[in-house]
Amino acid sequence: MRLEKYFIPAFTLIELMIVMIMIGIVFTISMSSLKGVKSRTQFKDAVVTTVDFIQGARSRALSSLEINGQVATSYYVQFSGANNNELNFYARLGNGQDLLLDQQILNADIQIIKNPVELDKIVYTAPLGELTFEFSSVVSASEIILTVQSLNSPSVQKIALSQVARIPELVK
Repeated sequence: MRLEKYFIPAFTLIELMIVMIMIGIVFTISMSSLKGVKSRTQFKDAVVTTVDFIQGARSRALSSLEINGQVATSYYVQFSGANNNELNFYARLGNGQDLLLDQQILNADIQIIKNPVELDKIVYTAPLGELTFEFSSVVSASEIILTVQSLNSPSVQKIALSQVARIPELVK
C-alpha cells in the first residue's frame, strides 16, 4: 500500500500573525474614535435634558394641572451640585409647599455655568407661563445665559432665556 501526499492549502503562522496585528491596529483606531463619539453624545444629551427641563416647567405652568389635589402656582428649575450638573424640577403648590417632580444628574464631566452666577431658580408662573428669575442675592436681570460645557472636550453650548421670549434658545 502506498501513501500519497496530499497538499492542503493553509496559512502559515507568519501570515496569521500579520493579519492579527492588522486587526489590532484597526480596532485601536476605531476605539479611539468611538470615545469621541461617546463624549459628544453625552454632551448633546446634557444640552437636550437642560432645555427639556426648562420647557417642561413652562408647559406645566401653561397646563395648570392638579398635583395631589392641589393646583400649582408655579413650576421652577433649580441647578445644584459641584458643577451645577444636577437639575431639579419643582412645583410650588398653593399652600407654599415645594414638591420635587423630577431630578436628573448629568454626567460628571458636564458643567453648567450660570450668567449671572447668582441665578437660583428659573420660574414659570401658572396659568399664563410668565417667566421670572430668582437670585440668591440682590440681582435683577430679564435675561440669563446658561453655558453647558464638557470638561473633557471643547464642546460648549449656550442657552439664552429671556422674560420676553420665555422659551430657551440655543446660542452659538
